[in-house]
Amino acid sequence: MKNLICLLIIATVCVLLIGCSETTMYTPNNDMAFVTGLMENAKPEESALKFYCYDNDGIRTSTIFIKDTIQEILDGLNAVKAYEIIDWSLDDISLPIYGFEIKGKNNWLMSVAWTNGVWITQDGKAYTFDYDFKNLEQSYFRNSNKLSCFSFFPCSRLLTQNEKGWNSSLLSPAEMLNPPHDVTVSYNSHNTDTISVNYMNNSGSEWLYGEGFRLQVLLNDIWYNICATLKRVFQRNTTTIHATALFATHSEDFA
Repeated sequence: MKNLICLLIIATVCVLLIGCSETTMYTPNNDMAFVTGLMENAKPEESALKFYCYDNDGIRTSTIFIKDTIQEILDGLNAVKAYEIIDWSLDDISLPIYGFEIKGKNNWLMSVAWTNGVWITQDGKAYTFDYDFKNLEQSYFRNSNKLSCFSFFPCSRLLTQNEKGWNSSLLSPAEMLNPPHDVTVSYNSHNTDTISVNYMNNSGSEWLYGEGFRLQVLLNDIWYNICATLKRVFQRNTTTIHATALFATHSEDFA
């Protein structure tokens, strides 16, 4: 009988350990208690809510425009109890990854992401966040569109780069360049947050450029699309690109 009890205890302990083996333990910020309202700065009365998901089926997005429905979703997210953590890293990322975009009360775009039980804000803070996003998608975001590039995902820079370098597992390889004949772009100068490039048009035809700039980084001989904040500035034939950090372009001098 004693042997049977010992076996039962050992079996119970093994089951508990197996059940907890996939749980990641994080260190809380001692200055922060449990918090709620992580989406309270959203402005649903003036904005649609855009939902993102990246799983084994790829990247998809869906948008809701009905204000009452948006508020219902935000109320559910704001009710979640969370606490800020200080030791989350890119190594903790796993699929699926979820994200939201909505206009904030400061009239700027508000972006957040979630992966492996952690909520990541656009200013780099991380919180534990226990929520059933799969059920949320099935309930509200059934009609979705596919995305081909992770750089459009909310907080994609925070999910792909830290002080140690890039996480290329989430980056999307860049498409082959196909520029107009005799139209070139060359690197001019840069500082900590600005890249200046020169356009040269020897084609004999008039070409205009828009705001569709993309920045790419070269990792292990592969160019990847990366996220940046862009701002167009007209300066004759020179365009200044304002970015969130210093990146590589398709130029050996700048790689």
